[in-house]
Amino acid sequence: MLAQCFANGATGFAWFEDPYTDDPGAYLALAEAIGIAAEHEDIIINGTGATAVLSVSSGNAVGSAVALGGRHFIALSPDAINAYTGTDRPPPSMVDVSFDAGSGAAMELRDLRDKSKPPVQCTGGKCSVRLVLDSTAVFLFAPPTGL
Repeated sequence: MLAQCFANGATGFAWFEDPYTDDPGAYLALAEAIGIAAEHEDIIINGTGATAVLSVSSGNAVGSAVALGGRHFIALSPDAINAYTGTDRPPPSMVDVSFDAGSGAAMELRDLRDKSKPPVQCTGGKCSVRLVLDSTAVFLFAPPTGL
């Protein structure tokens, strides 16, 4: 959920530990979210809300976005994760989502949690994908880098 906070404009967070947070998996998830956010802190700190850039047509996930200079930091969480706590994962959800930069320019959708995946090329600044999610996905939707 930390990625959702950043994609909604939070520029920091406070961590309150309960007696059941001795699970190393919770700390690993926190470290992963902070690591991803740190790479895109300029968007998170200086950007503005941009939820209009995405639309969840399957209706079973929450998407949030913040944008700066045509680059969008996006978090997408399946609704099913709200019923699970700690490091328990819900069953996978099929999520249909569309991205639209509104500019008509070519864009790429990069998975920030799995950098081994090639970016999805979005011609005309638009693309639709079907995702299988059991946790929050984090994306960068931006002009092609040419890398």
